[in-house]
Amino acid sequence: MITFDTAIKKAWDVYMNRDKYAYLMGAKGFIIDNRKQFNEVVSWSPEHFSRYSKEQLDEIYNYCLGKMCFDCSGFVYYLTGDYNYSAIQWSHCKQNKSLADGVAGSILYKKGHIGIDLGYGLFMHFPIEMHTAEIGWIRNYSWTHSGLHKDINYEGSTNK
Repeated sequence: MITFDTAIKKAWDVYMNRDKYAYLMGAKGFIIDNRKQFNEVVSWSPEHFSRYSKEQLDEIYNYCLGKMCFDCSGFVYYLTGDYNYSAIQWSHCKQNKSLADGVAGSILYKKGHIGIDLGYGLFMHFPIEMHTAEIGWIRNYSWTHSGLHKDINYEGSTNK
C-alpha cells in the first residue's frame, strides 16, 4: 500500500518530465523502442486503432518512439500498483458520495477512462494518442465518479 502523497508525487514527477511519456492504448508503462513492439501493442486493441490511417499510425509511432508509454489505466497502475484495466481498477475503489467529496489521491472515473485527483480541484490523466500526461480542472471534465482506491492510504488527505 502506498500513501496518497506518494501517489501524487509520482504523478507530479511524470508531469514534470512529460516529454518522456506518451499515451498509447494498451500500454502499461514500457518504452517503445521499435516498430515491432509498437505494432504488437496496436494488435491488442484493433478496434481502437482502426480509426487511424496508416499515416496517423506512423505519427503516433514517431510520437511514442523512445518514450515510456501508458494508457489511462497504465498510469493508474504506475501510481497504485493495480495492474488492471480502468473498470476493474474502479471496482477496487470505495465510491465517494460525489466528485466534491473526493480528496487528494482519489481515483476519478468515467466509463472507459480513469485518472487521479491531485487536490485543489485538479486532476491528471493520460487522455489519448499524441498526448502525454495532462492536468485539468475536475469541474470542467466529464468525470462521473470519485473513489478511494484500496491500495492507497488516504490518512491525512484533504481536497486542498
